[in-house]
Amino acid sequence: MTDAHPAPPDRFPPGTRVRTYRHDPPHHTRLPRYARGKRGVVVEPEGPDELADLSAQGRGDAPVEQIYAVPSRPATSGARATTTSYWTCGRATWRRTKGAGPMSGDHHTDATIARRVRRLETLLEEKGLITGERLDEAIDAFLAESSPANGARVVARAWTDDAYRARLLADGTAAVQELGYMDGSYQRLRVVENTASHHNVIVCTLCSCYPLRLLGPSPSWYKSEAYRSRVVREPREVLREFGLSLPASVDITVWDSSAETRYLVLPRRPDGTEGLGEEELAALVTRNALIGTAAV
Repeated sequence: MTDAHPAPPDRFPPGTRVRTYRHDPPHHTRLPRYARGKRGVVVEPEGPDELADLSAQGRGDAPVEQIYAVPSRPATSGARATTTSYWTCGRATWRRTKGAGPMSGDHHTDATIARRVRRLETLLEEKGLITGERLDEAIDAFLAESSPANGARVVARAWTDDAYRARLLADGTAAVQELGYMDGSYQRLRVVENTASHHNVIVCTLCSCYPLRLLGPSPSWYKSEAYRSRVVREPREVLREFGLSLPASVDITVWDSSAETRYLVLPRRPDGTEGLGEEELAALVTRNALIGTAAV
């Protein structure tokens, strides 16, 4: 966001009932298909940002929109709906309404995203803004500092320091910056905590957004269309396929990542680890636990 685009007023305060527009634009949009025409209630605003639908096209006139976190309860099998999906969208995709709409399971393909990335790299090189060699060096340097061990250290600190845990849950971005991660990042990090009665899992239904610096390169299954489309509709079954069987009494929340907001799961500390130090605790934490597809 630039100073040329002042922040807009907050149109939808928490508690406002809203519904997304049901549209299928020919260009990139941050509104996933499963959330189009869906009803929800605003939980909280997440601050202003440029409308990614337009800025992704390289346009310099993208308006600044307020971003909102809105939960929905998609259809689930069984008598009790215990799944909540969260998405974040700008105000241009919302309108006040009392209606509801169906859910769609269509998603972008990885091939489409890959073509866009290659085209962007080609344009940057053609304009002389960067060389292929320099781009490879920058990517290699970034990946060298990106590892799930970083996220594990964050979790271990939260397990051993209640004050840090409180800061992490209140403002994930600032808390991980205390440990030297995500400095200068424009993205927001939201940390969600697992409890005995509530489990969290992360997905990016549009592509593969997630906190790379804290989790390392995303696994192939996270980017797969099967995971992205199924986990928002049948998360309990998907988690069972990962070897994580949750009791029916445990609620599940699915957090849909975006270009602006990334998520990290704070897993429950295992029993019998009271005498372990931070390094020993960090060694117990897996990348899947940070995504929510494993307990620890």
